[in-house]
Amino acid sequence: MPWDSQYRVTRAPRSPQTQAALISRWVAEAVSWYDRDLDQQRSDLLAFTTRAIGLRKAHPVFRRRSFLTGQQPRPGAGDDVVWFCTDGTPMTQDKWNSGSLALAVWLNGAALTDTDAHGTVLTDDTFLILFNASWNPQVFAKNRVTGERGCVTRDVYDNWG
Repeated sequence: MPWDSQYRVTRAPRSPQTQAALISRWVAEAVSWYDRDLDQQRSDLLAFTTRAIGLRKAHPVFRRRSFLTGQQPRPGAGDDVVWFCTDGTPMTQDKWNSGSLALAVWLNGAALTDTDAHGTVLTDDTFLILFNASWNPQVFAKNRVTGERGCVTRDVYDNWG
């Protein structure tokens, strides 16, 4: 039997025909158990997930290659991320530990560190994302963070509330 570099037994090699038959059978089994008759809640979840994936594909701010730091990556860009309480004030260590079920995150599209294929630093739109993990509706002081501009792209509570 073949051994890998750490002396564990691995599978014996298969012929391409045998491997193709196994893959074909696995795909058929995986597809056969999937329920395609979606009720309204699952249909809404699928639509939301599709939009979220589309938003991620369209905006580099959601596809960063490096971790957020909360600092300016370069002069004049502003902080890459700021976390906010529901009252619009920046999150402090005490507020992080308070057990609040709602918060907001501001992702600065001008503070990206990623580059395109030509080495140009990417920029994107800036997003304010509001999270509420409670069953109860939560009021956010959005205008203290964004000023008067800013709009709601998606409110998932409307569909599932």
